[in-house]
Amino acid sequence: MTVQPYMFCGVAKFEPIDFWSFRHVKNVPNCEIYKFQISAKGSLGVKVDSNLVTEEMIPFENIGSLSMCLKFRKIKVSLRVFTSGSVKISGGIDRNSTDESLNIFINDLFENFKNDLGSMISFKICNLNLSAKLNLVEEVSDLLPQIKEDKEFFKIILPDWNTTKTSGRKDVYKFYKKINEKYHLRINDKGIGQILGAKSIFEAQDLCNYFAKFCK
Repeated sequence: MTVQPYMFCGVAKFEPIDFWSFRHVKNVPNCEIYKFQISAKGSLGVKVDSNLVTEEMIPFENIGSLSMCLKFRKIKVSLRVFTSGSVKISGGIDRNSTDESLNIFINDLFENFKNDLGSMISFKICNLNLSAKLNLVEEVSDLLPQIKEDKEFFKIILPDWNTTKTSGRKDVYKFYKKINEKYHLRINDKGIGQILGAKSIFEAQDLCNYFAKFCK
């Protein structure tokens, strides 16, 4: 059974950020910035390259957010900075990461922004996506009676074989372990798929541990 993270999304909190200063950031230690964009207040869905926007076009007090795409330790990361001090961060993740190593990666990244953002007050993971390969001894359809009998999952959604469906995969089983939680395991009949919406790598691994008794 193999479970490997590949994408994360989180929110960091800083003191209110000075956009007059941050909009002029050109270089960040140990980071390769390859995109820097500005969104005006009331138009957060529209991003314009910062080098195309003058202060006369969008004064710093009218900036809604600043978005930055960069590489840190060869991993692509996106930051969206708000004047309130909230910073949304998302990006790739080393396939061998643990919760501890991911936290170290985040802390080390923001340490490079200390001169521009100050010290990080808090950080939380909002979403982790992981690939899953369960190596099952039988197909999920054959194991389903036993899975339902064990009552480990509060909700199981079966594949949608509706031939009129035009988007999304039709062949996946979805397993939800907790009530009112969106994170779930979605796999095909061979046990290959993803874990979506987890809050930690440990949580995602725990979701798959039940299937260990069905694995080769």
